[in-house]
Amino acid sequence: MLVAAAATAGNLLTNGELAAGGGGWQQVRAEGAGCATLRWDEAGVLEVAFACSASSGDAGWRQEVPVEPGAWYRVVVRAAAEDLSGEGDAQLTFRDSAREVVWKTGTESFAGTFPWDELAWRLRAPQRSARLEVVLGVRHGQWGAARFDAAWLERLEPGAWRDLSVDLASDDGAVRMLAQTNRGPRLLNRSGVLVDYSARLAAAGIRMIRTHDVHTAFDVSVVFPNPAADPADPAAFRFASTDDEIAAAGAAGFEVLFRLGESYGGPKTPRMSAEKWAEVVRHIVLHVNQGWAGGTYAGVRYWEIWNEPNGPLFWSDTPEAFYDLYARAAAAVKEADPTAKVGGPGLAGHTAEAWLRGLLRHVRSVGAPLDFLTWHVYHMGNPHTLARAQRQLRALLDEEGFADAELFNTEWNLAGGAGCEATGCRLVVESAYNAAHAAAALAYLQDTDITMAFRYRTDGVGMFGMCGDGLSEPEWSRSGLAFRLWAEFARTPLRLNTTGGDTEGFAVIAGRSEDGASARVLVANQGSPEGGYRLRLAHAPERFRWEVVEVSDAHPCVVGDCDVHVVASGTEEHAPGGVIAVPIAAPAVHLLRIESAPASPHPVRRRLSSLQ
Repeated sequence: MLVAAAATAGNLLTNGELAAGGGGWQQVRAEGAGCATLRWDEAGVLEVAFACSASSGDAGWRQEVPVEPGAWYRVVVRAAAEDLSGEGDAQLTFRDSAREVVWKTGTESFAGTFPWDELAWRLRAPQRSARLEVVLGVRHGQWGAARFDAAWLERLEPGAWRDLSVDLASDDGAVRMLAQTNRGPRLLNRSGVLVDYSARLAAAGIRMIRTHDVHTAFDVSVVFPNPAADPADPAAFRFASTDDEIAAAGAAGFEVLFRLGESYGGPKTPRMSAEKWAEVVRHIVLHVNQGWAGGTYAGVRYWEIWNEPNGPLFWSDTPEAFYDLYARAAAAVKEADPTAKVGGPGLAGHTAEAWLRGLLRHVRSVGAPLDFLTWHVYHMGNPHTLARAQRQLRALLDEEGFADAELFNTEWNLAGGAGCEATGCRLVVESAYNAAHAAAALAYLQDTDITMAFRYRTDGVGMFGMCGDGLSEPEWSRSGLAFRLWAEFARTPLRLNTTGGDTEGFAVIAGRSEDGASARVLVANQGSPEGGYRLRLAHAPERFRWEVVEVSDAHPCVVGDCDVHVVASGTEEHAPGGVIAVPIAAPAVHLLRIESAPASPHPVRRRLSSLQ
């Protein structure tokens, strides 16, 4: 148990068991969090409760400890929440000797109604780190409460080897690729040059593109620029760019998920009544799928209504106004094309439980369709956060009577964006850390019911992109290379049983081909200190060849030179006892390629031996 372990000398935190009166922790409250209440009860539970109106804030309990740059650490926190709007987490801020922020990250975020559970993660202190501030608290809290009753921080010794195994004869279900993206396939770079990413997206296994943040097409304010116009008048619409983009995607083999709403920086309201906006939506669907106004028969199956209406960046009206807009627009999509699937809303995070329940209950009360629910997450810590959030949202959907609705993510990546420099995220966004995070997250999501996961985004190495333009940036980012390895891995779709991985950032997944001649093992190590791993192959063929390719910071990723690299290879002779030993240094992603080789017939061996 964590509570018992926290009392031992291995915990670097003072009063990790959170005993009342035991000291070690101080209240911290950011500007705007005056509506937060912080309480430490006699049972040893720290509580951060919010009862805010329109604003939100950050608050929690902090402690600071010395750390060594380059050293490895493990953090474990026991936490729970009740109707929490915001992001509960053990927030970690590494500072240098001048107390400047080196890197600020989370551990494994939680929200909504969350039963007591342990959140654990392994990571390495960045260079220049001198102090680590640990905050048990909530970011962007508005209502509800988070609770903590134990915290553990230990230093890990590097160099040990991890024992892994894969049973090449097992059957653990099917591998799902879960590789979709935002934006593309043709995009302007920062210099205004049109770049076609089609071939690289295909190599990364991408089969579907969400139309968000394209700006020149798809946004309702672009397609229907005059909100005073008549939606029944074909002349009121500007469909040319939309038609071109859908045609380009289709010609390159990509399906489109059409986001009905606005890109970043666009209008935060429909600019017209909900009734009229729904009519605009109906005519867009009619044009794209039913040929209205000289349109196409593109067969777009998925229509997502709006983007992050529970946050201030994309919605400025009340929740109730959005609920009404969604219901009317969803009905309009179905009226235009009864075969289409409609959903949304691209929920900002998995944290707005009360907001989401309000949407679901309104949809149910008016009988509006909701074929799928979509959500987003940007989190820099443990990649297991995605799987945990998916399960939590699935439980909420089921509880509200939407067990038949699909649930998938339409934006995910590391945290960053406009505040990237202040949090030090440049250290990890363009590094193999992002590659390991992505690869591990896709492995963890295999054990959920998620059907699609749209990476944000296709382009811009410094903006989380899988690809660069090949001119001012390398053609791939390291995270894009991880998707390339996943695409190859998914070509061995029969999932195999593995042991040795964990949910703390060291993920292992394996698969074999239909004919059994090929197997692939993907290993993603985001932040564990192992010097290598020993992979034991159960039911290995008599003869086989193997090779390991790697994405890591040990290899360059610059214009003209960014690719995976072979780091080990051999045959069964180099796997004594069926064990393949491979060094690994986090952060890194490995793909082990195992190919059966024909066994030499016994009569041939006898003839050869008689000639010797």
